[in-house]
Amino acid sequence: MTADWRSSAWAEATQEQDTLILPLGGVLDSASRDAIEPTVMAAITSAATVIVDLGQLTFCDSHGTAMFIAAREKAEAEGTTLSVLNLRPSVRRIFDIAGLDHVIDLAG
Repeated sequence: MTADWRSSAWAEATQEQDTLILPLGGVLDSASRDAIEPTVMAAITSAATVIVDLGQLTFCDSHGTAMFIAAREKAEAEGTTLSVLNLRPSVRRIFDIAGLDHVIDLAG
């Protein structure tokens, strides 16, 4: 599953057994959420465990955090384990302010 959009964000999934790893990079905002969200939601329905690697995500606004809230709700409904890792300090701060650090496993 690969996403190649003209938006400022990108995602490319790889699967290892029951775990799907989804690196997400660029800028996640209102302009790019519509392009990224279907890939994130499809990942959640296709694997028992989804790890979203945000090491290359340089910016995330409230539209991005809303997407992660929706992703967490979808994961909970599907019985999928959702984790996020490699948050840059600026993105981690947004997640902390939004309270995502209390509802999603932020593994770093």
